[in-house]
Amino acid sequence: MLVIVTMWLISCNHTRMVQTNAPTNQTNTVNQLVKNNNSNNLNNSKTINNPAAITHLLGVHPIADLRQAPFADWFLPNYQSYQPDSLRIPKIKELLRGKTLQIFLGTWCGDSRREVPRMLKILAAAGFDSTKLQLVFVNNTPEQYKKSPGHEEQGKNIVRVPTLIVYKDKTEIGRFIEYPKESIEKDLLKILQGEPYEPNYFGKTVQ
Repeated sequence: MLVIVTMWLISCNHTRMVQTNAPTNQTNTVNQLVKNNNSNNLNNSKTINNPAAITHLLGVHPIADLRQAPFADWFLPNYQSYQPDSLRIPKIKELLRGKTLQIFLGTWCGDSRREVPRMLKILAAAGFDSTKLQLVFVNNTPEQYKKSPGHEEQGKNIVRVPTLIVYKDKTEIGRFIEYPKESIEKDLLKILQGEPYEPNYFGKTVQ
């Protein structure tokens, strides 16, 4: 079942939740992103019919949910227009073997809307198996700020979104926070190669 939350979109830091529903499991692959419509999830979705409100996702969702309305309005143009760094993709592909990824994001957040489609385009170009990728959509209400219904963020110190965490053997080896210091490809390669890398907001903690 598609998890949806209807909110008043005021800014990336202030929204008011209207309604939530239960989460789904992520099943689609990165390469199916622009092919599958995931109609079952769409048919089981629930929204409030309020033209002044904007729907947002919460919890763990498949990539395909981002190409459904209203998310497709920003997701597809940002995904399709981004051109991954072809010189670095082969090395990224090689070093992603044996890794798992988590991306914490908010459909209410401008940085997530900009960077996550680019991240997924890079992963698609690298042929990454999305069964090893989890997308976790977090809240922006004061009571549940940067939290998800399943509490996947617990112990992860998610101070900004998007946050991409890279794991090897279930141990974090690095993370990308909010926006690249050089480029997503260059930043990701530093993490994968074990080079010194401090993400934005390094050392900050959840208040």
